[in-house]
Amino acid sequence: MDAEVIGMGDFYGAIKVGYTVGHSVSLVSLTAAIIILCLFRKLHCTRNYIHMNLFVSFILKATSVFVKDVVLYVAEESDECNSSVGCKAGMVFFQYGIMASYFWLLVEGLYLHALLAVSFFSEKKYFWCYILIGWGVPAIFISAWVVTKVSLKDPGYVDLR
Repeated sequence: MDAEVIGMGDFYGAIKVGYTVGHSVSLVSLTAAIIILCLFRKLHCTRNYIHMNLFVSFILKATSVFVKDVVLYVAEESDECNSSVGCKAGMVFFQYGIMASYFWLLVEGLYLHALLAVSFFSEKKYFWCYILIGWGVPAIFISAWVVTKVSLKDPGYVDLR
């Protein structure tokens, strides 16, 4: 039984190292891509602005994974954080990072659809709608989720299981 528990600990440790390395490489690559898109003026267009926001959402997600790991695993050494405000805030940040990434992927699809299906549309006019969809809608859903969890006094909303 003890050997089985130790084996699972090694397995989870290897998984943690793998996703930490993966998120680190992603963070460096996405940061380089944003710097390149910002530096070259010829690359400034609505499509690339949408790409940059998608990249920022991925950076936010990777950063939130690191924050979650620091707050959850270094500070408390457990799978749950029912009492710490910082831990709960880290989990909310983590959930927002995931949701923002999905909504920016949706925005990419909406933009592509608009380019292919609608012959005449103003890219500048729709860009602010895309910003609202990509950053605002996840904030609304995460806020509603947090309010619901807090009002129901559900301590398990930061449970990792």
